[in-house]
Amino acid sequence: MPDAAAALRTLADAFWEDFLADHPIWATFLGDRRFDDRLDDHSPQGVARSEAMYRGHLEAARAIDPASLDGRERVTRGMLVDVLEGQLAVLGTRIHEWDVDAMGGAQTLFLDLPEYQLVATPDDGRKLLARWRAIGPFFDQAI
Repeated sequence: MPDAAAALRTLADAFWEDFLADHPIWATFLGDRRFDDRLDDHSPQGVARSEAMYRGHLEAARAIDPASLDGRERVTRGMLVDVLEGQLAVLGTRIHEWDVDAMGGAQTLFLDLPEYQLVATPDDGRKLLARWRAIGPFFDQAI
């Protein structure tokens, strides 16, 4: 059914946009420069927003009847459900509250960032500066 396929396409696009906005550092690493002025929000409020976003997308994905989709679309729906369930499971472990990674934790992120967030314009510089100014709260959340 075209309506189910269109709903799935819209949902997958919306999830990807929300995922990138929720993980701005990852977006930068992927080459999406729209969120270069932000850091991931691991505060209790930020985690709650992430969980709500994932739950909303998961509910919408489950509401799409797989029988109304062609084979490729069923794979897309299945992968979307799996990814969303996985993200919720990770947040459910609360690993962000107790994980300590001396080799790849929050403290190393800023060493890698200049490789991915190049400054070619004044706006690029302003965005990087906004990120650097948010380091304190970012580390507070990590601690």
